[in-house]
Amino acid sequence: MKQIYLIIATVLLLVISLSGLAQETRIVKVDGWDPSVGDDPVLYENLLYYAIVQDSTERKTNPNVIFELKRNQIYFLGKQIENYDFHLHIRGEEGEGLLPEIQGSVKSDGTYGLDYIRSYNDLTLENLAVNGYLPDGSYQHWVIECRGNGSTIRYKNCTWDGDRAAAVCARADSLKIYISDCTVGNIGYRTAFGGNGRFIDLRPEALYLDTLVIENSTVYNTTDRIMRNMNTHINYLYFDHITAVNTVGRHGGVQLGDCKNATIKNSVFANVIMIGHCPSLTSEQTQPENPPHFS
Repeated sequence: MKQIYLIIATVLLLVISLSGLAQETRIVKVDGWDPSVGDDPVLYENLLYYAIVQDSTERKTNPNVIFELKRNQIYFLGKQIENYDFHLHIRGEEGEGLLPEIQGSVKSDGTYGLDYIRSYNDLTLENLAVNGYLPDGSYQHWVIECRGNGSTIRYKNCTWDGDRAAAVCARADSLKIYISDCTVGNIGYRTAFGGNGRFIDLRPEALYLDTLVIENSTVYNTTDRIMRNMNTHINYLYFDHITAVNTVGRHGGVQLGDCKNATIKNSVFANVIMIGHCPSLTSEQTQPENPPHFS
């Protein structure tokens, strides 16, 4: 009888061990374009997109995967990256040199790419530079859209530069968003695009935001607000060590709206109009300049 129990226990341990091994993190290294090489950038278009698509078979066996991008390389996106049924985790490798850069580009047919990342599930970005400038000098419209209800969004040690709408666009219900050690700048065009330009943009699809935590981050040159709230109920908001300068829009500042629990501390907001609540659906195109508003 003892031998039978011993055999059963051994089999169980083996199953548990094999199951654990199957779920160990897989690292998929992805090559980009190295500007120092001098090759035609079009030869390197959409390498990240295809790496993610081609990993679908392996992902069914072990979905715990990280796509690792190389320092000093550029990753052009002319196709939308979408993750309907898996956690998309992209990170730049550790080491010296420039952060891996994700940017739009001219595709081989002469057209431009659209959204960089349209996330329908959990999303993690770390150690990356997101460049919203297009080759004709314009800005990309929405670098990242968060569309997966109940998803968790994490950004760590990333930079955004250039977007004519918002760096983080929330279009889903019950999101949890965590941002740390990030720098976001040059968002929006006040005169050319009627007042867009936000770090965080809570759209009407985001009826309820579970969590928004931003720590140790810098925001500069936004032409509307650091955060816009279009009637989202916020459960928990926490800002710590945020530096925001040159927020030049008609609203400016942080628009909390309907927020159950908000903490903003150890932060500097220079040249902003408002921190608190203001009319959420006011048209930036027609609204006159506001006096300071705090609530």
